[in-house]
Amino acid sequence: METKEHTRRRRTLRCSLCGLEITEGEDYWYCNGSSVCGACFSVFARAGAGRPPGAGKGGGAMTLLEMSALYAESAAALRRRIGELRQAARELKDEEDRRLLRRRITELTPLLQETRELAALTAHYYEQRYQT
Repeated sequence: METKEHTRRRRTLRCSLCGLEITEGEDYWYCNGSSVCGACFSVFARAGAGRPPGAGKGGGAMTLLEMSALYAESAAALRRRIGELRQAARELKDEEDRRLLRRRITELTPLLQETRELAALTAHYYEQRYQT
């Protein structure tokens, strides 16, 4: 009996929060129709992922200082993920796999910078030197 190998390309999977591609083999979470990359997971979890639709969100308005803490957590997660991807790229032998990881790092780097800037801005928003 002869067998044929079928190669099947995986559809591009994108993070529902940041919109970046989730590469094959990368950890991600799927909940209530959302696919979330590891860098965005803490924000996703804090926003109430996994709650039944229509469940109350509770609490009041979020302060800028609270937002700053969430941005800082997200920046730390992004920094860790970029480090993991760099390490994985160094260990890979396949050039195409290394190229894909370098592309992912390139996509995450501006997101990390923007997240750091937002953390600083929201933490110091009311200080005079941050006012325009």
